[in-house]
Amino acid sequence: MTRRRGILIGIALLAVVAVVLVALAFNSSLQTRVARSILADQPGLDASLEQVDIGWSTVRVDNLLLRQDGVVLRVPQVEAELPLWRLAFNDVRVGRLVAHDWELQIEPGATPVARTETTYPPEPATATADWSAGLRGFAQLLATSDGAVTVSPLNQILEALSLPVDVALGGVDLSGRARWRDIGPGADGHAQVKVQGGGLAAGAQGNFTLLVEAQGARASSAGIQSLTIDARIAVTMEDARTVGAVGLAADLAGRREDRTEPDRFTLEAELSHLGEAPRASVALRDERVQLLNLELTQTAGAEGLAGTWAVGFDHESAGSLMLGQLLPEFALRGEGELSASSDLSTGAIAGELHYTMRDLDMVQPELSAIGEVRGQIGFDLNLRENNLRCTRFTATLEGAAPVLSFRLLQGVEVAHDTHEVRVMQPEEPVFALDLMGLPTAWAQPWLEPMVLDAQAIQGTLVGLVTGHGLRLVTSEDVTVRGLVVAEDGRTLLEGIDLNLSVGAEVTGDGWQVELDRLEVSDADGYLGLLSARGGQLRRENQVLKLAGHFESDLRVLQRVPLAAGSLALETGRVSGELGLGLEERVSLAAAISVTNLTLADGQALPEMQLDGRVDLLPDGGLEAHLPMRFTQDDRISDLTLNMSAKPSAEGWLAEGSLTGPRAYVSDLQGLGLIVAAAPEAPGAEASPAGPDQTDSTRPIWAGWQGTFKTAVGELTLPNGMVLENVRGDIVLDALEVKLDSVSAQVGSGGSVTMQGGLDFDANRPATYAATGAISAESVDVGALLRVIDPTQLPTLEGRLNLTAQLNSAASDLQDLMDQASLEARVTSAGGVLRALQVDVEQYLQTGRTLAAVGGLFAALSGNETLGRRAQRLQTLTTVAERLAAVSFDQLNLEVNRAPGGNMVLRDLAVISPGLRLLGNGSIRYSEDMSWWTAPLALTLQLAAREDVGDMLARLNLVESEADALGYRPLVQAINLDGSLAHVGTAELGRLLSRALDLR
Repeated sequence: MTRRRGILIGIALLAVVAVVLVALAFNSSLQTRVARSILADQPGLDASLEQVDIGWSTVRVDNLLLRQDGVVLRVPQVEAELPLWRLAFNDVRVGRLVAHDWELQIEPGATPVARTETTYPPEPATATADWSAGLRGFAQLLATSDGAVTVSPLNQILEALSLPVDVALGGVDLSGRARWRDIGPGADGHAQVKVQGGGLAAGAQGNFTLLVEAQGARASSAGIQSLTIDARIAVTMEDARTVGAVGLAADLAGRREDRTEPDRFTLEAELSHLGEAPRASVALRDERVQLLNLELTQTAGAEGLAGTWAVGFDHESAGSLMLGQLLPEFALRGEGELSASSDLSTGAIAGELHYTMRDLDMVQPELSAIGEVRGQIGFDLNLRENNLRCTRFTATLEGAAPVLSFRLLQGVEVAHDTHEVRVMQPEEPVFALDLMGLPTAWAQPWLEPMVLDAQAIQGTLVGLVTGHGLRLVTSEDVTVRGLVVAEDGRTLLEGIDLNLSVGAEVTGDGWQVELDRLEVSDADGYLGLLSARGGQLRRENQVLKLAGHFESDLRVLQRVPLAAGSLALETGRVSGELGLGLEERVSLAAAISVTNLTLADGQALPEMQLDGRVDLLPDGGLEAHLPMRFTQDDRISDLTLNMSAKPSAEGWLAEGSLTGPRAYVSDLQGLGLIVAAAPEAPGAEASPAGPDQTDSTRPIWAGWQGTFKTAVGELTLPNGMVLENVRGDIVLDALEVKLDSVSAQVGSGGSVTMQGGLDFDANRPATYAATGAISAESVDVGALLRVIDPTQLPTLEGRLNLTAQLNSAASDLQDLMDQASLEARVTSAGGVLRALQVDVEQYLQTGRTLAAVGGLFAALSGNETLGRRAQRLQTLTTVAERLAAVSFDQLNLEVNRAPGGNMVLRDLAVISPGLRLLGNGSIRYSEDMSWWTAPLALTLQLAAREDVGDMLARLNLVESEADALGYRPLVQAINLDGSLAHVGTAELGRLLSRALDLR
């Protein structure tokens, strides 16, 4: 009895413990604490809940909050009918799943919760993307555990959807709200989401509906404003764990503010292995046509997939799919076939596409000239052993007429690992590009304001596979016929023909483009030739380099309207080498040679060589180094132009110099003759004067500041006179140009210095004002005058000193010289004046003869009268010779030039031991004459003493009384005329002739 009671008591205790444990297990507080502990252990997830209530057949969770990486989910209550005892048998049967009023908030910019990152294997080190990696990775995902793919890809996808436990879902009712920022329709917005359905069970089809009504909060007029998705999803279970088929049918409707009717699309997709063979299909259509259709079926023996594809897009359907993006008008239609192996390691796709396009200016305004184009594309691509092979590719482009076509001439294979391009016949072309009529008008908008016209471009280019890459060459020259270029109503080029032979090569190390030959001609023949090449290596600090050669006959260039009438050449040739480097700075190097220059009158000109460099700097500045050499016979001029400039707030800051050991002025003058002597182009007319384009509120040098230095060792004038150590600075400020420290040594012991300035003031009537100061010491004036007229003896010889002050003001720089005033003083301490040469040579020669004969007869006959006449002739001869070349000890002259050009000669004084010349006069300005040949009017007071005075006294040409210095004035003033180049002494000659009494 006692033992039985003990057993009963034990059983009762166990029952009490079991009841207590069951009571504890279904205690809501305990369940809530356990659930919270489990959620807290999830890495990267911030979660909380208010209460968990798990019963025998139901589960309820209240106020669930999940937050991770900017995504927040709030569920007031979720309830599921779930018999817990079935979980012990891996049987998950949810009778009904209900959750209402949940809210999903998506903010990508929100600070993510710290979480453990998943570590992935590093990507292979390669410079080129692996175009088959996606397919291989997908195949690996679908592979069996031992890595072998044993079933078709379609079955693999369905098996991936299979479940590890038995599952059944009687019904689902989920409804809530989603919000987002910076994603989705309208960038910001919200949506109502509802999921309903059920019936998912073994051997049955479960049907579900998904309804999404999304609204954008900040949609633009061109973008989508709202989107509605109404989807039906059917899932067929072969058994409690295996999905046999999945089908989707969705209606999409998007609304935009600029359209009253929504954009409607229908998407249908199916994946099934029910029936004879697994199959898959995707179809997308709008309200008008089918846009996309893809059908795949497992091939016999489960070796792979085969199917067809078709597309039918246009600008309206594509724009709607792109959320209202505005696109050029186009239509694309095509169809073809595709296939793949079971492991997706091999595949093929082939087909034909037909297209039309117009309104391309929506993409780029300059494409407006293209108009409507159409064409077709055919292709056949294969993927085998990770290598991509193309056995067919054709493309055509047509406008109003055929434009171009592309043809693959033999199959091409690209190796995945090495990127090597392989062909069956490497020595033969791989493809051909035929330019049947590329319109030059398509380039017109890019060239405005210039106007371009020509016949359509024609030619053929072919591609070759080399050991290093792919090479493109011309098999038939690219030609442009009848090229005409004009700008602002002026024809620059007309009737020009271009023949081009080009090439290009792409390798693993870089690329190169070649212009083997560009020949320029017109209807009369050859004009010039250009060749060039450029490329870039694929390395660090890679530099794009270009190099070229050009040559042309300068004489024939006059047939080109741009150069017509600008050159007066009988012969001439220009050639050169150019190099261009593009990196942080753009560097242009040039070696240019101009040879065989001859003017139309036969005058030979010096040859010119320029070998220099210009760099464009990253900050927008530039640097230039331009050595120049002029050569003629044994004469060489060497000059170097250096300049650097950089942008500033006011424009440019520049520093420059012109230097050289020697230069010949005649070389530079000769080059000027090329333009100066050019005849007017036939049929050329002076263009009408247009409005003044200058800004009267700014100086012509506005935007430039800096210093330009000059230093030339020897500057040889055309007569052979040498100026040594020529120095000077030009300083540019915002409103002033200064000529500073200009100096030169003139001949032996002579020197010239100059200072000057030009300032600008927009508030003055004469906005420009110029000043200058010139000083010359011990300058050999005879040598200077020989520069002006090397054919005759200088009018004046000796060493002069000069001080001069120049002032001018004008509103236009061209008027500065006309408005200039000059005050100068000239002095000399000795020399020879040849301004009084009289035109009495016949009398002087007669006088010498008669004096000799008369003296002889007077001595023989004793006739005193005849003797006196002979002496008179001898005296006059001596006086004329002394006046023809007056050797003086002192010369003084003041010169004043008034605005307008007339010059006043004042206080002229030429003093020698026997003669004194005093006078005043003027030089009248003439627009078509230089100051040296302009009309001269000079009145001289001549006085003499000593032997010259005595001789003039014997001739009765001076007054009887002398001044305090002993000079006796001539009986009358002498008026000189002519010019400084040829002084007119007719009045003096008449006076001397009367003394001979031969009139």
